[in-house]
Amino acid sequence: MRILYLFLVFTFIVSKAYSQLLPPPQRIKVNGQTTVVPNSQTRYELTYPTPQSNCKWLVTGGTIVSKNIIPGSPIFCNVLWDQNVSTGNVTIIVNGMSSTLNISILESNCMVADAGSDVSICGNSTVIGTPAIPGYSYSWSPTTGLNNPNVAQPTANPNSNTTYTLTMTPNNLFTNGDFELGHTGFGTDYLTFPAINFTCGNTYGSLSIGTDPRSLRSGWCNYTDHTPIGSNMLIVDGDCISSHRIWFQNVTVNPNTNYTFSGWTSSNINDVNDPQYIPLLRVRINGVDLISNFTVPYTSCTGWSQFTSTWNSVGSTLATIEIYDDNNNVSGNDFNLDDLFFSNCPISTDEVTVSVCPPCTIPTITPAGPIEKCVQYETGPWLTLSTDLTSNIQWYENGNAMSGQTLPTLLLTNNPNNGLSWPTCSSSITVKNTLTGCTSNPVQVTRKNFSSPQVYINEGPPYSTPTSYCLSQGGVIKQVPSTTNSNTTYWWEVYDPNGNPATGISITPMHTTNPNATISFSGYPYSTARVVAKASDNTCEGASDGSWNQSYIINVDLACKPANNNSIEKITLIPNPTSSQLTITSIYEMKQIEIYHSFYPYINKTIKVNQTKSVSINTNNLSPGVYFCKVTTINGIEYRKLQIIR
Repeated sequence: MRILYLFLVFTFIVSKAYSQLLPPPQRIKVNGQTTVVPNSQTRYELTYPTPQSNCKWLVTGGTIVSKNIIPGSPIFCNVLWDQNVSTGNVTIIVNGMSSTLNISILESNCMVADAGSDVSICGNSTVIGTPAIPGYSYSWSPTTGLNNPNVAQPTANPNSNTTYTLTMTPNNLFTNGDFELGHTGFGTDYLTFPAINFTCGNTYGSLSIGTDPRSLRSGWCNYTDHTPIGSNMLIVDGDCISSHRIWFQNVTVNPNTNYTFSGWTSSNINDVNDPQYIPLLRVRINGVDLISNFTVPYTSCTGWSQFTSTWNSVGSTLATIEIYDDNNNVSGNDFNLDDLFFSNCPISTDEVTVSVCPPCTIPTITPAGPIEKCVQYETGPWLTLSTDLTSNIQWYENGNAMSGQTLPTLLLTNNPNNGLSWPTCSSSITVKNTLTGCTSNPVQVTRKNFSSPQVYINEGPPYSTPTSYCLSQGGVIKQVPSTTNSNTTYWWEVYDPNGNPATGISITPMHTTNPNATISFSGYPYSTARVVAKASDNTCEGASDGSWNQSYIINVDLACKPANNNSIEKITLIPNPTSSQLTITSIYEMKQIEIYHSFYPYINKTIKVNQTKSVSINTNNLSPGVYFCKVTTINGIEYRKLQIIR
């Protein structure tokens, strides 16, 4: 007998020691969404541990459309969820162990929160979330680093790694569930605080809409609204009659439909944690308890608690929802209600994590901007930017990397944003340290293109201006009409040979949209003058850097002998500007006409002419812009400027 006893003890010790040498059993777990939409596919995965033998998937409420159960590769199944069911589950079985997810299947028109994919930022911001869906409201927490926590897609720029929770709330079927409209939209059996309750005594069994319970009674908590976008709450002084309804409302519902009810409550008892003083909430729908004995937690005035449940309407088309307090003790028993909610689509949440690179030095751009420059539209390089970076440089325009721009200076030669919104074009320029990922603050650059003032000398009608006048006769003075702005205004300044404003010379009209005017002389004593053409084109009065100066010298014949250098026009283009048809006329027989685009040095159109003095040309195949016409005649070559408009 003693030998048998010793054997059993030895066996027990050995087995225990052996069991301690074995690795502990590993729990299995299946992961995936627990709130889904009918007719949608959802992927579920076994995330830990990797099985050493085949697995088995089991699904209710849906159909497995694809799966993998072979070790060595991810174990998953894709489930297509059924209609006309409200719940389901997904189970994975491995070596006799199992893990199950319970699934809520929404109404077919319900949507669930989608906070988007996790993202990393380095010295910049990012947009989180997905596009807004009509009929839903959005809130994010925490709000740190968000430009607006109450939109579907806020801009996030936290200082450290932050996980944001998106709460997506469908339209509330309750009227004034957040009490922001005051004492309206619901019914109650309670009195209005501070009315005296002659049955219970004092103000027991009364309520009020307010922003702070302590403003009504100094011994109560000083709560703020449950949500940051509201201010009001329902403040309740508990009744001695538990059959009195604190709140009730009728809601029209659809038969055989699942609905979600939820509300938020907080205790106004700030000094005693005694069950006899703590409210017991009960929620009834159509006379049947939905929630009972919900204890409003004693939290020392520090937080709100949610009470929630689901309800199926069966054959009902009307739901009468009522809230009671089953604690009829008038001592203590004080609390608040807020954000009561009822809908056939549930409130859903999702998370997204924004990871932040280690702190770094943000590059700078000089000048800092915003920068706006007036530039003659045919000008090339117009702005130089520089950065304090010396290496690992990449310049960006509107968030797109600029090819080959990796030096400390950036020379802008073309219109920003590929000329969009010409003649005023803008872009946002940034520079990035490609080693640290840090990006500069954006610099807004704007190029305002203008074409006037512009003067043609000795180029013939219709825009060429004379340079010689008779003192007693005066004459016409011209500028080339603007190609960038039809509302351009024109004027001129005239200076004598000493650089002083000329006296005895007048030009009319001035500061009008007419590029042509009349110049006259009255007692002007000099034979020459300097004319400076001026214009306000696209709100520009010449180039910002002063590089565009349209000035020329005129001769004044004091003996009044006109010297009109445009008395005979050899070549005329009519109409000019033109949109579709152009007639070119010459005093000499023409042999060939070549039309060049002013920006590009190649021939756009060549016409052989059989020694005629007039020819009509179809210009429909020419893009709008400024061109040069090279006309070869039997007497030589003449050039004229042509404008195509649409």
